[in-house]
Amino acid sequence: MKALAVGAQALSITCVKNKKRDPTRLSIVVRIHKKGPAPGSLSLQDVIGEAAANAGVGPRLYVDGRLPTGQFASVMEYFEGGLPKETFLAESKDLSRQWGGVMATFHSIPTQILAPFDDCFSISDAGVAMISKTFGLSEEVVAERRLGTFPMQMLTFWGCFGHSPATEAKDRALAEITARFITGAPNWVKSDAGGRFVLCHGDPHHKNIMLNAEGNLKLIDFETARVMPACFDLAVPLFVEAAWERAVEGGSLVGLQPTDTPYDHCLEIAREYLTRTVGSVDASLEDLVWDMEVGVVSRMLFILYILKMSELSDEAVEAYYDKLYAAIDILENSHSDKEKRASVAASSVLFYK
Repeated sequence: MKALAVGAQALSITCVKNKKRDPTRLSIVVRIHKKGPAPGSLSLQDVIGEAAANAGVGPRLYVDGRLPTGQFASVMEYFEGGLPKETFLAESKDLSRQWGGVMATFHSIPTQILAPFDDCFSISDAGVAMISKTFGLSEEVVAERRLGTFPMQMLTFWGCFGHSPATEAKDRALAEITARFITGAPNWVKSDAGGRFVLCHGDPHHKNIMLNAEGNLKLIDFETARVMPACFDLAVPLFVEAAWERAVEGGSLVGLQPTDTPYDHCLEIAREYLTRTVGSVDASLEDLVWDMEVGVVSRMLFILYILKMSELSDEAVEAYYDKLYAAIDILENSHSDKEKRASVAASSVLFYK
């Protein structure tokens, strides 16, 4: 038995392995979490997990229910290959190709299964009004901009982290960046495949990906699933997250660290994704790689909300703002220059505290 990790909602995640390869026993993962569905209903995790398992890209759920303590437990399939490396896309063209295929399969799950979870499927009229007020946008602009529930996620983080006179300047900068993203991103996305509104995992970093015994990639942890543009998901493993401090010689690093995934590996992701979603690979191949960089900026924005209330120095957070501004400037002003495209990733490297 081995403790694996904890998550946003998980109190503990433990692996119980069948080390003797007894065919009558299973290797399982036991997840103890804080919240569960109402009696007789299913949680978001259950619904998406079952759909992912049926599609062959997620673990099978064996048991799910309430414990006598009032907490909830899930018992699910364990993948013998464990977690991939943080840099799995950079190190393996085969895994890059697999990643494109896994995302294509997951994104093919019908969005209608999210209908019972209103905040995952669409932005309500009240949500449009809140986003409009918080980010200084007209309700017409918010309603017209096709960004799925992504702005609502940002608003949720905004509300959770709160405001104070000490953070007023950062709040204004964050509102400006978010407004530019909400209004700009639909114009930055170039390919139909990257801009499609699909069921996105929402948080497919390397710790939410596993390898089975055959070396095939699988997805886990579906709590952040939302309807969003496909390119938001595709880009996440291109960077290693360090939203919390990571000690290194000479200081600490925060933000996102590029995995230095070669361009031809990104092309493999795009080629496999396009082949499985639209059935052909044409001039949109490089456009989808560009759209993945739009997805990188969405991830930078997501992480910035976490950094906003971290204990990092003001200088460190402000440096991250500067990098995000630079990346957005590139997206707003260059749609075809490959050298400038590459600088989107370069603008989001980690920095010292």
